[in-house]
Amino acid sequence: MSAKISILGEPKVGDAFTMTTTVFLEMKYISTFDSANGTIIYLVLPDGVDVVSGDINWTGDLLIHTNKTIETQLMISREGGYTIHVYAKGPTTESGNWEGFHTQIYIESYNNSYIILPWEPVPTSAVGISVNISGINET
Repeated sequence: MSAKISILGEPKVGDAFTMTTTVFLEMKYISTFDSANGTIIYLVLPDGVDVVSGDINWTGDLLIHTNKTIETQLMISREGGYTIHVYAKGPTTESGNWEGFHTQIYIESYNNSYIILPWEPVPTSAVGISVNISGINET
């Protein structure tokens, strides 16, 4: 799995902007899997970042070499720095492993300006991290 986050609009305090998260399912090795059934994608928003409209989570089936896009309109309510996390978790295999990722974007928001710092996705395939819908738990 891989992901891309993009921002449309200006995330200044009090202005709505759209965050688009696209998750792509690719197979880098030969497998009998043609889909990732029960994939979970979700955003974790810090205090001060509010949902105006759209989804912050999705559960469904991804076919190989396809993607799922989630559009969420957000608004920042006060000046400061905010990290928005995106997690995805694919199905558990017979050997107990799963494929997933974590990525994030950092936004500094002010009344008249903003700064966006994207981060590279971090694969989380079978690395001792379990993901649940309320956050991340280290195991």
